[in-house]
Amino acid sequence: MAKRKHNPEAAAAKKQWSKGLGTTSDQRPLSFKFPPTIDALLRAMGTAKADYVRSAVEAKLREDGLL
Repeated sequence: MAKRKHNPEAAAAKKQWSKGLGTTSDQRPLSFKFPPTIDALLRAMGTAKADYVRSAVEAKLREDGLL
């Protein structure tokens, strides 16, 4: 199998995409289902839903004294 060529433009683009979430590429994602009403609201958020769910979970963990 041939080695990939280093592409500095792709490396720079990847850095711009990173939001610095503190996650690693080897982490398995968490997946949840929600009741239909909540599901519809989250899906209506488009790409902002992941950030919203992350911040909501973090806030609840802090509220419960787990974080």
